[in-house]
Amino acid sequence: MLFEGEKTGEERFNSAAWIASEGQGITQSDQDDRTRPLMIDDLLATYDFTGYSRAQIVGLLGDPSFHAASPAQTQWDEWYLIEREHDDSTPGQFKFLVFDLEQDKVVKYQTTVD
Repeated sequence: MLFEGEKTGEERFNSAAWIASEGQGITQSDQDDRTRPLMIDDLLATYDFTGYSRAQIVGLLGDPSFHAASPAQTQWDEWYLIEREHDDSTPGQFKFLVFDLEQDKVVKYQTTVD
């Protein structure tokens, strides 16, 4: 039985809440914000980003946390921070939602740890 306001470990994706939580989770004190980690499963289940333009992604998710400096640097063009990993075996790693764009359209996307 759940009480009003109690979380089930997952939340429905909400664009405004996602955007408002940008940058959270980078420092130790920010790790209490679980907005993006709790929404990521619903986001990926609800949206197939293949074919989305950069403007459509930004309209839904806000500005990316990072851009690839050059195509040679990484296959991923846009990086959205989800959370800092809490696994003691991989301290300092972060989980991202990443997008690969060709001609301003998404051709691939996934979550990754870096």
